[in-house]
Amino acid sequence: MLLGSMIAWTGFSQPASAQTQKETHEEYAKQIKTAEAIGALGNDLFGEQVNLYTGSLSFTVTDVSLRGNNALPVEIRRSFKVESRDSLYSQGAFGDWELDIPYLYGTFARKTLSSEVGWQVRTLTPNARCSVNVNTAMPPDAEASGSGSGNYFEAEEFWAGNSLHLPEGGDQEMLLVASENPSKPADGATYYWTTSGHWFFSCLANTANGISGEAFLARGPDGTTYRFDYPVKRTAPSLMRRIYSATEGFSASAAAPPADGIIVQPMAANELILNRQEVRILPTRVTDRFGNWVDYTYDAAVAGRLNRISSSDGRQIDLTYNANGQIATATAGTRTWTYAYTTDTTGTALTTVTLPDNGRWSYSLAGLRTLYVTYLPDTTTCESAGDVGGSGGTGTLTHPSGASGSFTVNWVRHGRSYVPNGCVMGGGGRVRYAVIPQTFDTPSLTSKQISGPGITTATWTYAYSAPTGSWSQSCPTPTSCVRTKTVTVNGPGEWLRYTFGTKVFEDEGKLLKTERGGSASALLRTDETTYQLSATGMAYPPLLGRSPNGRGDGMSQYHAPQRKVVTTQQGTVFTWQVDATCGGNGTTLCFDTFARPIKVTRSSAPSP
Repeated sequence: MLLGSMIAWTGFSQPASAQTQKETHEEYAKQIKTAEAIGALGNDLFGEQVNLYTGSLSFTVTDVSLRGNNALPVEIRRSFKVESRDSLYSQGAFGDWELDIPYLYGTFARKTLSSEVGWQVRTLTPNARCSVNVNTAMPPDAEASGSGSGNYFEAEEFWAGNSLHLPEGGDQEMLLVASENPSKPADGATYYWTTSGHWFFSCLANTANGISGEAFLARGPDGTTYRFDYPVKRTAPSLMRRIYSATEGFSASAAAPPADGIIVQPMAANELILNRQEVRILPTRVTDRFGNWVDYTYDAAVAGRLNRISSSDGRQIDLTYNANGQIATATAGTRTWTYAYTTDTTGTALTTVTLPDNGRWSYSLAGLRTLYVTYLPDTTTCESAGDVGGSGGTGTLTHPSGASGSFTVNWVRHGRSYVPNGCVMGGGGRVRYAVIPQTFDTPSLTSKQISGPGITTATWTYAYSAPTGSWSQSCPTPTSCVRTKTVTVNGPGEWLRYTFGTKVFEDEGKLLKTERGGSASALLRTDETTYQLSATGMAYPPLLGRSPNGRGDGMSQYHAPQRKVVTTQQGTVFTWQVDATCGGNGTTLCFDTFARPIKVTRSSAPSP
């Protein structure tokens, strides 16, 4: 049985004919894994989390959390990610919100509407999706449908790697374990995969729901294991390639990229379509190193529908569903949380959550749910996806206390520096996509406002520096090109400016400086951070793992720990610095094998 035989993931799913068709250059942001490292900013009353590097916004709310005799969570969490949903507005268990549990995921080809393939790899046993190496972990190329049927899409066009999602830990790219990495658990198992957060994955021979092929056993840094062995799937946006007749252009192919970095693909005619699906592999059991466990129990008749979370110490949460497949209630003992929805042409939206004490969350997020981005025809270049069209939006959340939060996002272009120049061309000299994009576009937070009874209205605004991208060929020295960007936040009584690195494969997304005060000319404090970007001579490995996604940002493959932090405040300079007194010669920076500092010096000047 192929993975495509799975029943669809719980939630509203629109037919393929209603989907937005995207081109490869419209998904550049998916290659930037740095953009998935999110954190709370300021007053996070509504569960908002902002990645200041990109301005990406999401909301996370924990409705139910039961304490027990161990630290394993038994809880119901919801999440809402602000992104272009491409007409697939409400596939979550809470309509336009997701049930936020751990899972593995990736986007794969469906091949055709009637023949689905799912999470497969490039081997003679394509469902052996765990026991692979860096050369076989990517999915096979996929046959296209449409008027250009008979052609194909390469994996690098439709797939952006596989990831681990953790409710409190963000998303981590799955890497193939490098032989240089000495940190594999010494328990006799064979570990094929890892992440930058020191998760390791061994293989399970079978899935829990009868889907053909392997599953994953994950081991966290604290020794907790997760059985990710329940695969399900949901619809993902179709991929489209515009191609032109031979009279409109030219055709060529090359075994290796030519000197100018331009790759010209073979010509075809008309249009190619690739239908896709997102595959998620859900957990069935989580076990800590003391033998305590939490089970996730799914409906036998509806794949992916979670009915119960229960633990070895007696904690339990039960879920019920409405006729449309969304969660209607969550019950823990005698307490019940109730969820209400509204349905319109864009799908089903969560509108209220009523708590056991009759407190209530209210949501009006249509403006954030229906975001979209388009690019004007024939404006795509090697440097950018094209001239941006589309819409931003505003959403409103009301807290049980009565406070209201309004969040506005707009499409913002972000630049990357020192990018290797490689561009895939189509007919007529038209650019299809950059192999490694120099710029990418995201819906970025531009305004946040909190108001309500007895509350002084507070407003924050967010401004992003103009995108400055560059090709490595145009930057012969480390200082030839601009390699930083800034994000400025104006809030109640405080002004902040964040400076991030943008150099690919080095410091992209790293926070280099934070300035705060009343304004740019009235600074009260500055924090500057230096990172150790080379592993030469260090106690930690030079490579954690290898990403099978050749178009990704590569940042999760290496350690880049903080080496020095200098804080300047009110005329005094405070320094935190890792000592360079370790190693056999006593001159090596003092990090352990996990890149954690083991010896530091704190100082100030002038001395008190």
